[in-house]
Amino acid sequence: MNAQQMASSESDKWKKAILKDVESALDKAESGYDSASEKTAAAYESLKEKASETYDLAKTKAAETREIANQYVRENPEKSILIAAGIGAMTALIAVWLAKRNRD
Repeated sequence: MNAQQMASSESDKWKKAILKDVESALDKAESGYDSASEKTAAAYESLKEKASETYDLAKTKAAETREIANQYVRENPEKSILIAAGIGAMTALIAVWLAKRNRD
């Protein structure tokens, strides 16, 4: 074997070793990606389920609160009107105050 063939053989060995290392790194990266992807999907599903449960609970509580408020209004129409008028008056006062404040 002459020097050129020996150099070519040595070069081929290095190329194979580098290729093997690159393939190994790619396999590890792919495995890590797959693992992260699975964990992310599981976390997403868990979060989605919890969000759905929270939404359903909030919807139920809002419906219950609305029913309680409706019942109170039916049982106390005079108080309800006075409360609404008071809230309206406070809102108007705040709006006027903010408008004056912004002009100055």
